[in-house]
Amino acid sequence: MTVSKKNIFVVHSDDVNRILKYKSNVQQYFENQKVGVFLDQLIPFSYKEKIPEGYEDKYYARLENSLKYMKAKLDLDDIIIAMHPESRIYQQQLKDRFTSFQKSYGKTEMLIDSAYIVFGHFSTSIGIAAFLKKPIIILKDSTLFSIAKIKKLSKEISKELNLSEIDMENNDLLISDNQIPDFKAYNRFIKKFMKDSEVNENSYYHTITTICNT
Repeated sequence: MTVSKKNIFVVHSDDVNRILKYKSNVQQYFENQKVGVFLDQLIPFSYKEKIPEGYEDKYYARLENSLKYMKAKLDLDDIIIAMHPESRIYQQQLKDRFTSFQKSYGKTEMLIDSAYIVFGHFSTSIGIAAFLKKPIIILKDSTLFSIAKIKKLSKEISKELNLSEIDMENNDLLISDNQIPDFKAYNRFIKKFMKDSEVNENSYYHTITTICNT
């Protein structure tokens, strides 16, 4: 069986549909501040069977130190932690984590839209930052990269988007004070993985409406 081209609908990723659903005002949200956003992934809990004993403390210590370094290096007013949707399950374990930064829940798209720069490991939310043309830096260390899946995903995202990486164990990566995205790489990534369509609305709704009106 063959399907005619007019009957094939290319839908956006769910992240793109969510972005197109709301309108935000960057200046009002952060009150003209230069803010970074870290995309939390609950790695010590999601990969607890694969990380060595005692790494949880090291991970959060290294992460906070790296974020503090980046805050100073890039002259940021603040860094906000966009907490993973399941983080509330681990509230007790996380109460003493990210003590140097403000935590936010359920506002990832808005935070990224308002951010000056985005930090992460391999979260799918990095795609939101790419779609919104934000500078992105990948955070890594030797323990994370000893886990094949984490290393593979982090490296693939870095390669696709041509991103800078910073090693949380030493913070010795020299980066520019003014991060400028590789817009050609971003656009390729968006077309390949997120939005290969001219539709500028929720693509599911657009598809259903079009079919119903045919």
